[in-house]
Amino acid sequence: MKKMLTFLIVLSFLMTSVVSAQSSMDFGFKFGGSRAKMSVDAEDSTYFTWIDSVFSSLAGSVEIDSDARIGLVGGVFLSINVSPTFSIQPEILYSVKGVEKKVRYNFMGTPYETVLQIETAYLEIPVLLKYKFPSEGKIRPSLYAGPALGFNLSGKFKLEEGNEGAFATNLGERDILNLKSTEFSGVLGGELGIAMGNTTLLLDLRYTQGLTKAFEDASNQGQDPSTGDWAFVSPSGEADNSKNSSFSLSVGVLFPIGGN
Repeated sequence: MKKMLTFLIVLSFLMTSVVSAQSSMDFGFKFGGSRAKMSVDAEDSTYFTWIDSVFSSLAGSVEIDSDARIGLVGGVFLSINVSPTFSIQPEILYSVKGVEKKVRYNFMGTPYETVLQIETAYLEIPVLLKYKFPSEGKIRPSLYAGPALGFNLSGKFKLEEGNEGAFATNLGERDILNLKSTEFSGVLGGELGIAMGNTTLLLDLRYTQGLTKAFEDASNQGQDPSTGDWAFVSPSGEADNSKNSSFSLSVGVLFPIGGN
């Protein structure tokens, strides 16, 4: 909470200072898709430890593959032009993240595969410093970087083995009990702007890396027997060390809205 308040205070001060000196502002919106994963160290993750202990005790050797989860990303933003080449761009985005794990094991000589899925949704507020390369034509590239504060909106977990799996496991969709309510991330990306009269068409590609854990400590490990919901922690209650990361590609439109 203290980190969140500090972030918001600094953001408010920065925006007030910049807006008072800005030469022009643009408003825009964007929409696209993301390819998200949870970056973990398999040897130091209670998430992997739990999977390996459960399936190894019942089925022997286990292979775990990590796949990206495809999701949506989109929202609105304000571009505050502090010079012809530099701007500050606060954004409000809806972003879907998560991961998919495929666990392959052999039970009594028969191979099986279990799919574990985590899907989370965040309201993200990046604040980006953007450099726009000088250009005399209609196409203008730019690079940007900055921090982002994310507010968790939802988190779901699903484990599906299929009717012919060795353990006939199908949890359906369950809530995740110990997702953190906020996360801090770093954003790095590039943008291509194509002038079309008074508006600009944008093509945006970025990488977002979580800097804080996605999960928090909890008192219970695994599934809550009363609700069926799930907590990703060790037996001692320590949170899984997974961090979100994603690549996203989006298109958008930018409109001038005023200036000095």
